[in-house]
Amino acid sequence: MVVKTQGAMLLVKKDPDTEKVYTGGIVIRAGAIYDRLVPATVVDIGPKCKRLDLKKGDRILVGCYVGTLVKVDDEDHYFIREFDAQAKIEDDDNGNA
Repeated sequence: MVVKTQGAMLLVKKDPDTEKVYTGGIVIRAGAIYDRLVPATVVDIGPKCKRLDLKKGDRILVGCYVGTLVKVDDEDHYFIREFDAQAKIEDDDNGNA
């Protein structure tokens, strides 16, 4: 399935949540305690997006509760507004993100 983003929206794929298991078998999702930023990959950019520093394949930080979920080829993707991209993740001189 091909999904084409419209307006000033981004289509992103968030990295999978990590879970922490505490003594006693209680599983608490990372981010369940507080709102945090999670890394995501830009899949598509809408034609009215004004963020010239973003392109397909870029890694960004977004809020963990941001976006509208859509299933694309049985994978979770999210539509987010362009200003919900809080930061761009860039590699340093050693190739580390």
